[in-house]
Amino acid sequence: MSRSGFFAIEKEFTRSLAGLPDGMLKEGFVAGISGGPDSMVMLHLFHLMNLPVTVAHVNYGQRGQESDRDEEVVRRAAANYGYDLRILKADTSELKKGNFQDNARKMRYRFLVEVMQEKGHGSISLAHHEDDQIETILFKILRGAGPGSWTGMKVWEEGLFRPLLNCAKYMIDQYADVKNITCRIDQSNLETDYARNYLRLVVFPELQQKIPGFRQNIINLPKIVSSIDESMAWIADRILDEDGRIPAGELLGMDTSLRKSLILYLVKNRFGGISLSAGSLDRLGECESLQTGKFLDLGYRIALYRDQDYFLLQASDDTDGGKHGTDAPGGATIRLPDLEKGSINIYGIKFEISTARMPFTGEWLQLDADRLPDELLLRRWDKGDRFTPLGMDGSQLVSDHLTNRKITGPKKKEALVLDAFDGTICAVIFPSPNPGKEAGTIDAGFALGEKCNRILRIETQ
Repeated sequence: MSRSGFFAIEKEFTRSLAGLPDGMLKEGFVAGISGGPDSMVMLHLFHLMNLPVTVAHVNYGQRGQESDRDEEVVRRAAANYGYDLRILKADTSELKKGNFQDNARKMRYRFLVEVMQEKGHGSISLAHHEDDQIETILFKILRGAGPGSWTGMKVWEEGLFRPLLNCAKYMIDQYADVKNITCRIDQSNLETDYARNYLRLVVFPELQQKIPGFRQNIINLPKIVSSIDESMAWIADRILDEDGRIPAGELLGMDTSLRKSLILYLVKNRFGGISLSAGSLDRLGECESLQTGKFLDLGYRIALYRDQDYFLLQASDDTDGGKHGTDAPGGATIRLPDLEKGSINIYGIKFEISTARMPFTGEWLQLDADRLPDELLLRRWDKGDRFTPLGMDGSQLVSDHLTNRKITGPKKKEALVLDAFDGTICAVIFPSPNPGKEAGTIDAGFALGEKCNRILRIETQ
């Protein structure tokens, strides 16, 4: 690495520190250190800047002696730098109850928070870098998330500090090598069974060869989204009345893309960062025919309500006017941790968590719960919803899939989807009864795997 390369990483680290809130440097940091190159370089830079740090390491014990060697490297580094150290020996039996990676991440975060509170530090420092940022954004795009979700991670975000976020991975590795920083390599990061590893090790090199500028293009997406948000904020500030209502003339006078962008911005800011699906946004074309007292169901329990000369966004549970279209439910949240305590019945559909595989009869759906997020949204399908039906090649619109399964007419409108809260369709649930007497179709990405420990079973008949 050239001398300018040294300066680039150290300068970026200094720039990240300069962007912290006042007083944060004196309060110090809890640094999550795994022993890998990224976190060990971060720890080295903290020491170089002579900043107060407590080192925190979690030994998951998944790799036997290799995990213990990771811990030893972290112990030695903390001692050499004169930093206090906290070690957590993870209970692997608890972590294996469900999605191991998800459980491990939550355990690590709880541990870091406990150390931060114990030591009186102001933030938790993590060694995410530019490649992690690219993976995060691209992952969201590939899973169908809308532009509102393309914001990625931030250097400073609600007590989390990521000082290396704008540094490329290869620069961090070279810096560690030239500076002789002792690091450990987790061999599981070289296995392509995990989706993120596959992106990093297989897809990215191919893209870099064929589209050299793809990395910067993805990194720029949050800036583009931010500039769009700024424009929408300017428009909203000028047309919304004091009650937050949108004049009908203003909304109906906008072209389609501007109307979608404004509603997307308002929903994201009023309802906790929700990003509407493409199908929900397409439904805004029905605004012209919406009569007073009616509303468009946009999914996620959000509705656009018509009140004479105005439109108003509000939670659909709070509306008492007639629904536009079918009377099927607008959405209900299903929490997998709640299902661990017992089955639940929503809209006549039974959901339960089980460890026993049942033979396929078509009367129920079975999904690998270890691949699912903790919360799912049961809602009506949207025009733009798309998934990859199990047993088929390629993706398919939910609308086309229902037609192919001979579910048409009024019954078609009653079909529901299980949404991962980011537009990813995990399953399509058919109305009951239906011609094939089937519960529905699951997305191939959530089919039962060989190592599946928990099964989400859905029964409609």
